[in-house]
Amino acid sequence: MKFYIRWIFLPAIFSCLFADIIDRNQNPLPEELVDPALRIAEVINDGQTLILSDDSKWEIAPEYQNIAAGWLGAAEVSIKKVSDKGEYNYSIYNHWTESEVLARPATNSH
Repeated sequence: MKFYIRWIFLPAIFSCLFADIIDRNQNPLPEELVDPALRIAEVINDGQTLILSDDSKWEIAPEYQNIAAGWLGAAEVSIKKVSDKGEYNYSIYNHWTESEVLARPATNSH
């Protein structure tokens, strides 16, 4: 009898273990956060500036520079506008470290 009980509950155990994996595959990140082609090309001045694979330059908000300083080149990132107010109104999300920083497009004067 014990043998049969184990086989009856085994599928339920596996479905609980893999439910989280299945749910993540069915509910991907919002489209604006995902661009696997965009990567970090260079981190400059201890995280003050990021240059991305599309040659765009981003100035990182001072309170986030310590996070960006630890980011490695070639990491997949995505950019999303998070506000119309303030100086740093874009979020750069690092998919490898699952961390984000606030940034603004760098100008030639920065």
